[in-house]
Amino acid sequence: MKNSILFIILFLSVHIIAQNTGFQQVTQSAQLQHLYQSPGVMGGGVAAFDYNNDHLEDIFLTGGDLPDQLFRNNGDGTFSNVTEAAGIPFPFSRTTGVITGDLNNNGFRDIILTTVEEHTLLYQNNGDGTFTDITWDSGIYSAWDNGTDEGRGFSASLGDINLDGFLDVYVCNWVESGSFITDPVTNEVVGFNYHGASNRLYLNNGDMTFTEVCDEYDAIEMGCSLASVFSDYDNDRDMDILVANDFGLWDRPDALYTNDFPNEAFIDQSESSGFNTKLYGMGIGVGDYDRDGDLDYYKTSIGAAAFMQNQGDGTFQEVAESAGIDDTYVQGEAPYLSVHWGAGFADFDHDGWLDLAIAKGRVGFPNLFPSLDSMPDQLWRNRGDGTFEDISDWFDLPNYQLARGLAFIDYDNDGDIDLLFANSDSTFQNTQGAGSPVLYQNILSEGGNWLKVKTQGTVNNRDGLGTHLTIHVNGVSWLHEIGSGGQGHSSQHSSVAHFGLGAATEIDSLVVSWPGNLTPLQVFYDIPANHYIKIIEGTDDWEIINSLPVAVHDLEESPIRTSLFPNPNQGEFNYSIENPLRAPLSISLYHSNGHMIWKSELINDAASWQKEFYLQQNGIFFMRVQVGKQVTYERIVVLE
Repeated sequence: MKNSILFIILFLSVHIIAQNTGFQQVTQSAQLQHLYQSPGVMGGGVAAFDYNNDHLEDIFLTGGDLPDQLFRNNGDGTFSNVTEAAGIPFPFSRTTGVITGDLNNNGFRDIILTTVEEHTLLYQNNGDGTFTDITWDSGIYSAWDNGTDEGRGFSASLGDINLDGFLDVYVCNWVESGSFITDPVTNEVVGFNYHGASNRLYLNNGDMTFTEVCDEYDAIEMGCSLASVFSDYDNDRDMDILVANDFGLWDRPDALYTNDFPNEAFIDQSESSGFNTKLYGMGIGVGDYDRDGDLDYYKTSIGAAAFMQNQGDGTFQEVAESAGIDDTYVQGEAPYLSVHWGAGFADFDHDGWLDLAIAKGRVGFPNLFPSLDSMPDQLWRNRGDGTFEDISDWFDLPNYQLARGLAFIDYDNDGDIDLLFANSDSTFQNTQGAGSPVLYQNILSEGGNWLKVKTQGTVNNRDGLGTHLTIHVNGVSWLHEIGSGGQGHSSQHSSVAHFGLGAATEIDSLVVSWPGNLTPLQVFYDIPANHYIKIIEGTDDWEIINSLPVAVHDLEESPIRTSLFPNPNQGEFNYSIENPLRAPLSISLYHSNGHMIWKSELINDAASWQKEFYLQQNGIFFMRVQVGKQVTYERIVVLE
């Protein structure tokens, strides 16, 4: 009966977050100083990744005609610009998008940049905090050797298409040739006679060199592509390719290529699946929004977006309007069209349902696309009934720049998803600071519980990209796929899986399905909430990761019981421990940024312990208790 009540409370109707929950703009305090500049106001990419393996998410931002920049996470809410120290060169190419991945499985993530020139850039991570430009030795530029292509690369994605354990690369190229269709009287643009450049598929040879195999794999795509994702939409444990094409109304609609592994080929199922919508496609968000165990896809555009609900039989149903997120017009008012770019699904309020964030910013051609100069970014909250509500007012200060890229990142390691928007400079609006990124910190005033999971492949690619995680909590379950990059328009979300758990304090089980069929399903039981853990392919246990001290989980039941009240609080709370075995204890209080505030070692034989705490600052804190190898954490929320 108790579990039934919890199920009803947690997952059907209750949204935990109070009115003062929101996203606070912290760009300046985080010391993110960067500009993206491009004459065409296209591109502006961002990647969230851990380049130095300190379990803190770092940031890479493309610069267009200006320098690209790498920002190291300092662990205290700020970033340091380490571009020069890391050996990141000035590319002498107009960079647009960025993705990262461990291409040689050495434990360090490399960087791939797309450009509007005739090559893609590759920086190898040396493992010592520096990178080396190996573009010209890698063969990743070889498809343009004949000089015939004039494609413009705007995004890329990573996935192991032949399941050899190495990540392959798919590069989207935009317009190769074409012209405007103009009104003969007014000379205004009324259409586009554009033709797309061929996208490129690079097979990883395992030695940091690549071979272009688009033709051999029957995956030639000639649309004006702006976004792609490797994603296992049919749950057969291999990576398929989904593509969003710009000018789909005038050239080629969106595309879906199903991986025919073990055959070295893809099958074009764009039409038969219903994925071939005709849009001004710019981004693809991926997530199991309806918790039915398969992945759904939100495709951004100018005007109405497309929301492709996976039917589980290889087909999709378009449900944007019925879900309330077609978002044709700005704030629902004609005639000003919404212009969507980056997108992504994440559980921002920890209620167990995936919400949707969208980067927005106008384009030119006002007669064809009537738009407002000020078009703030969008947040949609999943109601849990197949529909969404607009919660964009959660942003304390709206981003009125021309947002393009978008990345999810838990930069402060407090267990909730923060948002980073990559903006482009403006040629048709005078916005102060145009082209600078905007970072929003997620402030959970009465936050639900959470779980973060980092995957590490051994048979499969080191990053575990393409791995499916199915979480089971109080009788319900849903799916998360470790993303391949490309989702946020020229950008890459964090590869750390994030689950909101509502009020649940423990996960019943977590099922890990690695790509391919060489590694059996891994199932982990009774994982406590509010932990950042790592799962290694083929192992029987999981590890705790945090900016706090790291400990290996012990399967034996903890001999202690803890109690903290009230929580949330306003800086005054009581913490007690029942210690029936009278074991020696180590107790520590940490800020969420990893700073230790207080510590005590208890070596007496008391069976119980209690202390009253007074904190002078609001925020997220953790109480850590260790008995031998057994470690528990209690999350503390201090309100103003």
